[in-house]
Amino acid sequence: MKTAPLLTLSLLLALPLSAHAETQSAPTMRHMMVSPKTEPEAKVEEKKAAPPVTAVKPVLAPMTVQPAATPERKPLTPTEALRKPEDLKVWSGLADTVVLQSDDAINKMIRIVEADPGAVPPQGLIFLARALVSKNRIEEAALYFYVSQVRLGFDAARWPPRLDPDQLKALLAEQKKSPDQQLDLPTPELINPHQQMIDLSSQIGQPITRWMITDSKRAEAVMAKVKAWDESAPYAYQPGYALPQPVAFKDWENLLVRSRTNFYSQITQVIELLKSAK
Repeated sequence: MKTAPLLTLSLLLALPLSAHAETQSAPTMRHMMVSPKTEPEAKVEEKKAAPPVTAVKPVLAPMTVQPAATPERKPLTPTEALRKPEDLKVWSGLADTVVLQSDDAINKMIRIVEADPGAVPPQGLIFLARALVSKNRIEEAALYFYVSQVRLGFDAARWPPRLDPDQLKALLAEQKKSPDQQLDLPTPELINPHQQMIDLSSQIGQPITRWMITDSKRAEAVMAKVKAWDESAPYAYQPGYALPQPVAFKDWENLLVRSRTNFYSQITQVIELLKSAK
């Protein structure tokens, strides 16, 4: 049985076409400024008693960390974007994305991600998207969620599902025996190391997908941002969970091009269906 794609046309179309609430922005700090007064140089003809002045203590809005401005995205060629398996690094911020709650913490994490986007594995982007959804910041969540899906698709291509090695070894050993001595062993199980990420994506992505597919122009705008983000960030991360041996590095460039093409082909089909449904 084949593993379902990370983001399939059937999944998108199965979701109800309902709009999500508007994105909320983090509150900004307001400063109270009082302009100084100068004494008039002309002679005051009449002196009037000054009314009593009540001191007013300004109340400032709580300090918040604002999201980073959108950085300039410069596309990399596939060759420039790729790193050899031995050069991939574990991202130290992964545990922090799991427990994001406040807007301040989320905004701080966005700054960290945008400072070194190529270091962030797909699951870090998925957890960031989850936190943004919890604050009803759906447009921002859509960017990081769909970037995670592009990159997760490539990870599934370079670390593909493999047959259970122990079961496979036992089956091959049995096949070397004469037919009358062979045990009737089951077919080795296909193990997909990315299955937990696929399941997590399916859960977290539902409200994001519902929001996006209500408007084809919105979907096109989101995908343009996703494409710019992904193509400008290197693939310098370790996914952060147990993996089998990867396919040969010499094949990674072709796999990257193919996985990106497959992803955007599915999305284009959905957008075209949205347009034709109007």
